[in-house]
Amino acid sequence: MFRHTDFHELQVGSMWREILGTEDFHLHDDFFEVGGDETATTALLSAIRRVFALDPSVEQLTAAPTIARQAARIRAAVRSRGPGPTAYRMYGRVQGEHPLVCTSTRDGDVISFQQIRDVDVGRPVVGLRSAGIDLEDVPLTTIEDMARRHIADLDLIGVPEPFALCGFSHGALVAFEMAGQLERAGRSVAYVGLFEPFPADGTEQVADIPELMNERLEELCAMYEVEYVPDRLDDCLERLKESTGVPAGVSPELFRRRLEVFALNVKALSHYRVEARLTSRTFLYTSRNSEGLDDVTRLDEAVSTRNPYEAFWARHLPPQTVIRRQACEHRLLFGTPTTRTFLGEDVAWALDDHEDRHRRAARGSPSGPSGPFATI
Repeated sequence: MFRHTDFHELQVGSMWREILGTEDFHLHDDFFEVGGDETATTALLSAIRRVFALDPSVEQLTAAPTIARQAARIRAAVRSRGPGPTAYRMYGRVQGEHPLVCTSTRDGDVISFQQIRDVDVGRPVVGLRSAGIDLEDVPLTTIEDMARRHIADLDLIGVPEPFALCGFSHGALVAFEMAGQLERAGRSVAYVGLFEPFPADGTEQVADIPELMNERLEELCAMYEVEYVPDRLDDCLERLKESTGVPAGVSPELFRRRLEVFALNVKALSHYRVEARLTSRTFLYTSRNSEGLDDVTRLDEAVSTRNPYEAFWARHLPPQTVIRRQACEHRLLFGTPTTRTFLGEDVAWALDDHEDRHRRAARGSPSGPSGPFATI
């Protein structure tokens, strides 16, 4: 499987994988040397047009035949174009009217989505990136504004109701806020998947933006085993590029913006206070698999365990919310094989249940919980 370092590389690499029918390539391999014939070239150009609304030529593809160079061209074109939707249809071949909509992690991007593909969940996937992450727009500073923008952009790219929303950690709070705003507007949400959301009460104390940016830079340097030099962003960036932790074409200005988006997202999370109570079908996925707790249960039944985390969310989620626990580290929760299985099953059930309840309502028939909500 190819290793990507940003969203544009992920999308282009996904196109290669589907078109070439293999994952046996790397960021700097030549498209035409790993099976890119005339038919594949036509398909790749078509995919880039569809996903990024750009119009590349065969000559441009020949001049930039690697994932890294194609992504660099797309990155520059997106920035020069100015503000656009934060919602992106992740490249894939699975068809379906109702995609799974996944919010970004706290870095504002969706590069972890190589683990959550359309074939894994049985439906298309839409990723929501932070506004301004490509220097194309002004970043947002509150969870409420982020949710409002994402909803508008889902409408803009034509994602229909009922929505299926999910998010991990910071992104789970954005998904929660999106669901609340949609419910209050009288719109339909069939599924809300919250992967270990922070129990946000608006009281968390975090550092200021410059310090958070430096903390993120230090974290990236440690991740890619390069020397961290405080207040020497340009030097750190060059070392990260050499280690392939950051794409070679990323400018200091763009890198600084991505650190800023991370910091703004962390700050927004610290100020956010969970107040609403959702009514949509909700699943809470946690890595808190402690002794004496079932792997799957309902939230109203879990309160008796005196788990303070689940007790907090019991005040804001439907009583019949399904809790799915698995033993893993928090940071790994969103990408486990078990999670992919859960997502496929839970989203399909929630959408079917939503349709069934609407059919019953139209006939005037009583409806009750079914599936996981009835059997747990």
